[in-house]
Amino acid sequence: MKKVIDLLINEVNERKGENILYVDIESDQHPIADNVIVVSALNDIHLKSLVDGLIRFYKDHKKDEFKELDYFGMSGKPESKWVILDFNNLLIHVMDKEIRENYDIDKLFADYENYRYH
Repeated sequence: MKKVIDLLINEVNERKGENILYVDIESDQHPIADNVIVVSALNDIHLKSLVDGLIRFYKDHKKDEFKELDYFGMSGKPESKWVILDFNNLLIHVMDKEIRENYDIDKLFADYENYRYH
């Protein structure tokens, strides 16, 4: 899974995502996901670009690098300023910079030992 995470984080970096937070959650600690990536977008257009780009990147690599991931769908819309991409045991939160600050989502993961910013 580490290779998959690194590829996705690299793609987010290529698309100029900001303040990337990766959290490796132990599977027995959380029933929803084992891994979470949170990334900030500069504006609505950038957020839509990040979401569309990540979905396209997944589809382009599904047969090779992303065999272990299943894309279950998306919650939210770019206009809502917060989109969650559900890849089974990986959730990717793509958020407007201000919304992320207002909700202080990073604080939710502060107790987990395995987190890092990129």
